Amino acid sequence: MAAQSNSADPRSGMAPPMNIIAVATEPQNFLADALHDGMLEVALAELALRQASDAEVKALAEKTLIDRSQANNRLMDLMRARHIPPPGQLPSDHRKMLENLSRLSGPAFDLTYIHHKLMSHELQALRFSEQARSGTNPDIAAFTANTLPILQQHMLAARAINGKLRPAA
Repeated sequence: MAAQSNSADPRSGMAPPMNIIAVATEPQNFLADALHDGMLEVALAELALRQASDAEVKALAEKTLIDRSQANNRLMDLMRARHIPPPGQLPSDHRKMLENLSRLSGPAFDLTYIHHKLMSHELQALRFSEQARSGTNPDIAAFTANTLPILQQHMLAARAINGKLRPAA
């Protein structure tokens, strides 16, 4: 995956997904990237369950925790079947996101978490769509076809919540 922007969002530390010019389509790279993203989503969902103040944010975090844990298990199965070693620790940008959010709580956490979900799920949906379109492995194609609607559901839920949350004055 390659990004073309150095202008990261000040709240999340992430560049907007519209600046992505390439996504990993090689099975090994796609699986590793997807697992890293899933691992981050699980860690952030666990954090949201502790630090969010909005009930809808917590509900989305609970759903994310369940859905992404299941997807991560399936990703690990796909990697084992291909004798691909699981990736190690989270990449530095993922660790930075987790660190940034861990410093927040309440409404500030809610806004930043939902903003991250919107951006990350947009990027993940792009990656999954590209893999489904260009990938050559039928097992990975089936995984992306089954998981993409879940990512889209999370993104729609985050959009709805985002419309209700207001930045603190």
